[in-house]
Amino acid sequence: MAAAAAVPLKEKPQRIFEGKFRVGSRARKQKKPSKAKRPVSAKGKDEDSMNEIHLINNYWLLRQSLMPDKNLLMRGGAFADPYDSFQFPLGPESEKFIFYYQQAYAVNCIALNLSPDCFYYVREELAMFHAVMYLVSLDHNLKYGITDSPGSLYHGREAFRLINEGLEAGVIRDTLIAAVSIVISRENLAGQFDQAKIHMKGLQLMVKARGGIKSVIPAHRKVVTWADLSYSNVWGCKPSFPQLTYKASKGDTELPEKLKNKVLSPESAFGVASPTKSIFRSLRRMSAALNPEYEAPMERLALSDQIYGAEYNLLTLQNEYIESLDPVQYLSSSSVLMNNAAYIYLYLILRELPIKSRLLFKLSQQLRDALEMQDEEWWNSSPERQRWLLWVLFMGYGAASEWPEKWWFVERMEPLGAALMVWTKEELESALKGIVWEKSCSDFLEKLWKDMSQRDRFELDLY
Repeated sequence: MAAAAAVPLKEKPQRIFEGKFRVGSRARKQKKPSKAKRPVSAKGKDEDSMNEIHLINNYWLLRQSLMPDKNLLMRGGAFADPYDSFQFPLGPESEKFIFYYQQAYAVNCIALNLSPDCFYYVREELAMFHAVMYLVSLDHNLKYGITDSPGSLYHGREAFRLINEGLEAGVIRDTLIAAVSIVISRENLAGQFDQAKIHMKGLQLMVKARGGIKSVIPAHRKVVTWADLSYSNVWGCKPSFPQLTYKASKGDTELPEKLKNKVLSPESAFGVASPTKSIFRSLRRMSAALNPEYEAPMERLALSDQIYGAEYNLLTLQNEYIESLDPVQYLSSSSVLMNNAAYIYLYLILRELPIKSRLLFKLSQQLRDALEMQDEEWWNSSPERQRWLLWVLFMGYGAASEWPEKWWFVERMEPLGAALMVWTKEELESALKGIVWEKSCSDFLEKLWKDMSQRDRFELDLY
């Protein structure tokens, strides 16, 4: 600013700009050419109406309506900058990652609790822009089988550099806390758990210096809490920050009437005292909110709050089991098994984490260890318990579907399906829907059915 003030301003006559910017002149009105209207028959009107209804009820539109405004510079007064004087420091592949975020990035505001105004805050904290791009680039690279591309490394390096510069200045800003949280989330997804542990310690000190988690503004608070919950899940420890409370309306917790008669009751399979009831009731309500069939939508904030609350409760139960059971009892417990499967459903279906992420793979390994210690006779004692076990195996397959370990789950699903007289893909879907189901589960079902067919053909060739 001092250098700019030292340069004398030279006024230029207005007429120089009149030709280019039309300063002082009136815009000429141009008459738009009229378009010929195409005659629409009654049949055509009916088809258009049906297409319009189909679009309104389209699953994709529902998902999109819950996603944040992804235009980087069109929020919070950005129109005051018509000449784009604020420039993002882009690196290699940056424009590709921004386009990917706008068009294909599945981990939306519901999943990571990013505010709709997320990118507007990069004006005051450039580290946050690089942190988000660091996270988005990981999702992109996992999808296309790339490891640490130059663009991803660039945004990671810049995020770390700017975070360190901010810490050296000694001012703990909420946007800086959010940037550190996003970096931790990225490292957990990439399987860099030791690095995430180091940064988590720094985050704990930053939040403490800020005055606690409740002192962080709501726009960034849930980004911090999810980094805390995912870290605690990886390391099997209690959350660093206390649970945030929120008020849920009756409509946000009550199951829709269409769903009540289609699901199995957990009490008959696991007993009245089992915590499985509250867990799956919450998962079913959130899944119904994302399915237009049940006509029970939820606001973005309410859905985000319920996802956070469900994960906090799952983590609390997990810690209680660890403290009260020895290692053998822990792995052989049916409640622990259902808790692990519910965790996978929350991450894989509701939070929409990348399928190839190391975090999901770690959860699938934990589920496999618990399955190997289960009492098979207890699970096979009734068809109802067999259906619950079938769903657990399906969740394990979904989390490991991009890894060779998926075949372990496929092998154990086949005899269980035969015992339940499940022979077709439709029958398998019907059996799984009785537990908890969301439309995106169909993608994993298609992949599972192809793998089963491929395995059958391979065994037939060997025979």
